Amino acid sequence: MQVSKSFKIALLSVIVYQILLSLAGCGRNSSPPAVVVRPPVVNEPIFRYPLKTPDVQTFDPALAADADSIRVVDTMFTGLVQLDDQLRVRPQLAASWEQSPDGLTWTFHLKPGLTFSDGSPLTSHDVAYSIDRALQADLKSPTSPTFLRDIQDADQLLAGKISTIINDSIQTPDNRTVVILTKKAAAYFLYTLSYPCSYVVEKKLVERYGNSLFTNHLNEGGGAGPFLLVQHIQKQEIDLKVNSHYYGPKPRLNKIIFTFYQDEYSSYDAYQSNHLDFTELNSGLFTTNRLRTDFHRYPLLEMVYFGMNYATKPFDNIHIRQALELAIDKDYIVHTVTRDKVLATNHLIPLGMQDYNPNLTGPAGIESTHGDLTEAKLLFQQGLREEGWWSVAQMPPIKISYPNDASDARDSVADIIQMWHNAFGITATINPLSDRDLARGVANATNNPDGLQMWRASWKAVYPDPQDVLELSFGKDESNNNVNYGHNRSTDVFRQQNIQQMLAEDDVEQDQQARVRSYQYIEQQLVNEVAWLPMWQRTGNYLLKPCVQGIVLNALELIPPDDWARIDITTQRACDGSGE
Repeated sequence: MQVSKSFKIALLSVIVYQILLSLAGCGRNSSPPAVVVRPPVVNEPIFRYPLKTPDVQTFDPALAADADSIRVVDTMFTGLVQLDDQLRVRPQLAASWEQSPDGLTWTFHLKPGLTFSDGSPLTSHDVAYSIDRALQADLKSPTSPTFLRDIQDADQLLAGKISTIINDSIQTPDNRTVVILTKKAAAYFLYTLSYPCSYVVEKKLVERYGNSLFTNHLNEGGGAGPFLLVQHIQKQEIDLKVNSHYYGPKPRLNKIIFTFYQDEYSSYDAYQSNHLDFTELNSGLFTTNRLRTDFHRYPLLEMVYFGMNYATKPFDNIHIRQALELAIDKDYIVHTVTRDKVLATNHLIPLGMQDYNPNLTGPAGIESTHGDLTEAKLLFQQGLREEGWWSVAQMPPIKISYPNDASDARDSVADIIQMWHNAFGITATINPLSDRDLARGVANATNNPDGLQMWRASWKAVYPDPQDVLELSFGKDESNNNVNYGHNRSTDVFRQQNIQQMLAEDDVEQDQQARVRSYQYIEQQLVNEVAWLPMWQRTGNYLLKPCVQGIVLNALELIPPDDWARIDITTQRACDGSGE
């Protein structure tokens, strides 16, 4: 729908969480898909938001893993708990809950009068069914093995060894009570329960049409979120309207229209011509638009880093690891490679996440992200002596792997290699790989002294608790511990294993202040040892029409269901201005 300048009610846009950022710059080769033209409806506030994908991958909460699918799912489905716009856990379908003294039993009390979007009652049995369904082996949920793994017997159900956990580790003593038993007293459990794989789906709709087809009938019901599906025009758009049966405060908008665009250039053009009131700026558009009055920026819980395999030489030497990091001027790379689109960092816990430590220092106590060449050279020589190498020529060669379709990876690796050569005389080599081969190589590096030496990777938070990055990336027996922290033959391995024990203890620490102190201590130790070599934290960069009111931005780009009640369009500020 094209909105003329005289039309006072403009399109509303909103940021939702976990935007999938492109690794590579986009070329301006494609054009926007055909727009379904409709006559404007006066006083009908519509939110039109671009999805940078040919089409949505799934509407099923248990299967949603990519940012655009989650973005759409979040409008139509809800769970027991969800994060508010400050990334704190808040009641959603649940009115309240209690945790048993031993921390293993969670009892949730549902709000009264809950219904699905077709008006059918939503009870505790629907909650139990939905969580059990997400863990069924034949569904093959890509997310439930991670986010629901702390539920007792979840692994057995995922493996197909049992048929259900209902009336076992998920109980429904009455229609408004759900009891969930966990394997350990996980302090972060409510955060994992806020992920879409825990959202409630309508059992009768799934049973009527089947697991793979029920999402074709979401106009008949299926969810309990603030919006309801009207139509899905494949490869063009998704239309939603307000769910009149929504149990929470009603949205002020009448409609949401998600439109598919092949790249951010085409969505930018649509924004400029007032077909959109939001567009991302994650390519060359950032530089030319960052001074506009409708430009906005905020940190995302996403990090780009280099992993260095502790099981391979020379990366089993802590002083060589420290030297290599301190020889890198991260600020220079951020400026020249990304044009300042990102934030140089020494952190593992990103800015915007709880427990972020503003006083953290880099290796050897160096605070600057410029590095320190003097300290780097001293540490490098110390590392060579410890290894019995009298010259850099005796050190094993270094090969850096990175995704071959990512220009920022290629260019940053080139800069790093030059900086190392200037500082130490090292001649490192490159190993560009396809995304698939790189992912396979990183996975195969686990416990493998013959695996990849060093690789460029990224990490993205899915819930704002430090356990998501620290425990899952460096914990004992964690599948994502590809750098082999605590699983190597270095002289520091016993200290690393002590850190891993602390991480396990923090999983069940119920004193939040003690947990914060412990995580900040652990992060500093990991940074000192260069467990990862963090380069930069990604940021959200976008244009937003000035008439949009009520959106609270956060590092997960999340809009909680009840926030829609205060998101509105004002006629006091124009929605058709360029912002330039």
